[in-house]
Amino acid sequence: KLTRAGIVFGTPRYMSPEQAVGGKIDERTDLYAVGLIFYELLCGRPPFVSDESAQLLRMQIMAPVPPLPKDVPPPLAAVVERLLAKSKMDRYESAREAIAASPKRSSRRGLSRATRLPCCR
Repeated sequence: KLTRAGIVFGTPRYMSPEQAVGGKIDERTDLYAVGLIFYELLCGRPPFVSDESAQLLRMQIMAPVPPLPKDVPPPLAAVVERLLAKSKMDRYESAREAIAASPKRSSRRGLSRATRLPCCR
């Protein structure tokens, strides 16, 4: 989306807190959006839902993220929770760092592949 000075553009459902207030954005802003997508994949719904864009932005800025389902493996939950930290200073510095922190498991061939995600209902 296009941007102009003093105006916030984007999709409220996937905006980071700093983006919602018109703050400085960087790679960690994108990682927050990735965390929102992971949350939605794991839960079958986004963490914040409202028909009002302004309410969604307030939730992105202030509302705590609802807990992930108990069947999400704790190491995976920890990665998603860190991606969704309200302060970008508490998020991973880069996508590489987030990938390195993501849980892996060994396959029969000895290759590492991502942990299977639980089925959401």
